Amino acid sequence: MRKLFLLIFSSLYFVNALHAEPIVKDETLLAQGEGSYQSVRHIFINGTNEEIGKALGDIAKKDYLITKLPQYPDAVYAKAEKIYMQNNYPVLSDRSKGVAASYGEKYEDSLSVFNQLVYDAGPWSGCSSVYYPPSYTVDNSGFLGHNMDYPLCSINKLLKRPEDGSPSMFTRNYVIELYPDNGYASIGVGTGDLLSVVSGMNEKGLIAVLHTDNYTLINTDPKTDISGLVYPTQVLRCILDTCKTIDEAKMVVLNNKLSLTFEPGHLLIADTSGKSICVEINPKNARVEITENAGTPQPFTNHPVYRFKDPSAFPEYKPFEEDNTFARYNELIDLLGKKKLFSADDVIDNEMQVVARWNNPGRGMANPTIPNRTIWTDLYDQKTLTLKVKFYLKDGPVDPETGDPKNLVYSELFTFKLQK
Repeated sequence: MRKLFLLIFSSLYFVNALHAEPIVKDETLLAQGEGSYQSVRHIFINGTNEEIGKALGDIAKKDYLITKLPQYPDAVYAKAEKIYMQNNYPVLSDRSKGVAASYGEKYEDSLSVFNQLVYDAGPWSGCSSVYYPPSYTVDNSGFLGHNMDYPLCSINKLLKRPEDGSPSMFTRNYVIELYPDNGYASIGVGTGDLLSVVSGMNEKGLIAVLHTDNYTLINTDPKTDISGLVYPTQVLRCILDTCKTIDEAKMVVLNNKLSLTFEPGHLLIADTSGKSICVEINPKNARVEITENAGTPQPFTNHPVYRFKDPSAFPEYKPFEEDNTFARYNELIDLLGKKKLFSADDVIDNEMQVVARWNNPGRGMANPTIPNRTIWTDLYDQKTLTLKVKFYLKDGPVDPETGDPKNLVYSELFTFKLQK
């Protein structure tokens, strides 16, 4: 069934090369309901960037019920954003024009925000990742293993605001493949904004993933940022759309104005040379801090790497605090020391050792009163350009001594291959 699934989309991709019409596929991988915490869609779009934007706008209205877009309070903000995106990220500028067309609005004259398609919005995720350079893998391919962890609650509960029936965050997720006329093809897993992803890889094998940085000053103002800054997920998407190397990614980061949003995000980016960088914001002066790794495995959790470079000097934590960012980082270091070469299965197994399955408030979660789960686990392979991902369905039996699930139940491991 998987082979047939990949063959169908491969055929669609090559047929599109002979026709001008865009190809859009939007299907359900998992339906939310009894037995599944989340719904997951697979979105495949091949066309111009305006056509991609229009298709995503149509999907936003049909499948995510985004019937109204947010508005800038004044025309000057809308104009400034359009100028900024045209100069700094023309791919998103074109997609924004497609979104405007989907919603029946005039791009130049409207106060609507067209560069996001936001739903179930909330702060970024508390995750655990490792990038494995090719020289550290059995297949001589770079791998990224990534757990996407998140509290099981709505944005209102997380921000301690009155509940209004809002759905839990990160329950409507998607795998997305884009094949634009301008920019690199890419595949990723996302949530909360159909124009962005949380993790992804492009046709050049460049990988990027976004985590929460729990140690950087939190922006507690829930209002939309209208100052013309770009969000961390938009920077991540820009890197996938336009960069094939770490050096090019640095230029994207340093030539854009980054917003802190609800909670600051930090990025792990890796190219096929085996090099990786961690990109973080220094809260003292808003300076972008870039930590370089010339070719060794790079663990990545929820503290700024530039501030905590030496694991022997990490802040103290108790053994029971298994969700603590430093505990997870150290566990990943220990796992990296057990082998010289790692297979794709090893990468997934290592991520399962730091999976979030916590109810007990003593586990060291960033939000100790809210249960925390690994919502999905993904694996990117730079050599084969494949994504493997499995999604959280439900809890296993509860340990009566701790109150935590003994294990989590996941979907099958879905496999997708990016077409060149």
